Amino acid sequence: MTEAKFCPHCGKKQEQAVAFCGACGKSTAQAGAAVEGNVKQPSSKKPLIAAVVVFVMVAVLGYGAWLIFFAPPSMEEYREQTIELWNEVFEATLDAEAKLNELNREYEDRWIDVDEYRSHTEQMLEIAGTAIDRQKVL
Repeated sequence: MTEAKFCPHCGKKQEQAVAFCGACGKSTAQAGAAVEGNVKQPSSKKPLIAAVVVFVMVAVLGYGAWLIFFAPPSMEEYREQTIELWNEVFEATLDAEAKLNELNREYEDRWIDVDEYRSHTEQMLEIAGTAIDRQKVL
């Protein structure tokens, strides 16, 4: 049996040459060769630290971008923008009302023509109805 100073499975130090580890119960021999000094090293925390640093940097840059592009304006800016918007709405309403009045004036004469056309059409239908009735009689 080969002498092992550390368990190849759990890394526990063995005080004497034994066939099985006292901590995990597994064989201390690994493919017939001694595993001397094979202690599981604690994993490095450098990748975790780097990931945290990158995350914090992205968060800070993201917040900065949000402040620049999407943050709400100050109350004074908001008030000014609201006043400008309402002024534009008021002017658009006045323009629309003026255009509507202009169209009403332009088509005022045409409404009279429509009424005359309607009365002429009714007269023509009466004449046609009378003619149809006469043909039925004949």
